[in-house]
Amino acid sequence: MRTARHRRAHGVRIRDPDAREATNSPLTVVISPGDELSVQLGHDPEYFDHPA
Repeated sequence: MRTARHRRAHGVRIRDPDAREATNSPLTVVISPGDELSVQLGHDPEYFDHPA
């Protein structure tokens, strides 16, 4: 495993990576741990009308 010093020496830094994945579900909930709990909701507008 390379050290943080080695990664910085080569000019590559990765901060706050984020990945999004499409699902075939009409409603998606993603809960991520961290210093603060993150809750993200996604929806397919074909299945929900605006008042929902």
